[in-house]
Amino acid sequence: LSPNDQQFAQALQGSITEAQSQLRPPAQTPAPLLNTPSVSNSAANPTPPNSPKVVGQVTLNAQFAKQVSPTDTVFIYARAINGPRMPVAIIRITAKDLPYNFTLSDAQAMSPEISISKFKEFSVSARVSKSGNALPEKGDLIGLVTPVPIGANQVQIVINDVQP
Repeated sequence: LSPNDQQFAQALQGSITEAQSQLRPPAQTPAPLLNTPSVSNSAANPTPPNSPKVVGQVTLNAQFAKQVSPTDTVFIYARAINGPRMPVAIIRITAKDLPYNFTLSDAQAMSPEISISKFKEFSVSARVSKSGNALPEKGDLIGLVTPVPIGANQVQIVINDVQP
């Protein structure tokens, strides 16, 4: 894909995610990003014990609590430091689930060809999206930790900034 195609694909993915969330009845557990076995949340696709992964917790800085609704979408994702811009693993939850203990592994890969086990270092982010769109938008609340090595197990992401 060319850079323009990549942006289109990501925008299309956001639209698909939004449409799926409107079709799905409310659930007790976080919904997967897509209805495919390769992209899901930690509960739906458990990570085998010895597989490559990044484990941590996402929290929301108290100063932003009044700006977030329980139904706002939260994306938790890892991007390879030396790899594609596309996330190599992603989880989609709602703000009511925060604080949230996460595991990012190949079970949460957006593509089997580009999975977390193929890279050594990541930037791990969490983003609150009012629209539920997979692409960052101005005003989204964000948190980032970088660099994070594969195998890290105490990553603390604090959502404490605003997407410019």
